[in-house]
Amino acid sequence: MTQALASARPAELTLNVLDRTARGFAAATLGFGSFSLYAMAVAFALVAAMDPIVPDQVGFWLAPFKFGLTIGEALPAGPELLGSNIVPVGAALAIACWLLARPLGRGAALLLNRSAR
Repeated sequence: MTQALASARPAELTLNVLDRTARGFAAATLGFGSFSLYAMAVAFALVAAMDPIVPDQVGFWLAPFKFGLTIGEALPAGPELLGSNIVPVGAALAIACWLLARPLGRGAALLLNRSAR
């Protein structure tokens, strides 16, 4: 950026600003994706940990107009799909989300630390 500012060519400065803007946007997108995956990993781990403690309040239900993981809410009227299998599924999904989040966060940091052209 210092070299572009010292240059008399406005095209070089414009390209440098556009490059930094694109890298910042890409890093923000990767950072948000990484944060989301970390949050999902924590949620899946919480589901896996809570099922043995309160199995009647943790599950994966299929009900009319409602489909999803539930912890502690009023239970849907539909069937519970996973039963006690939710523990290994939740643990596996937590690990998968955690492992996917690490390279995204690292990619965001590398984009921000990359020097300008």
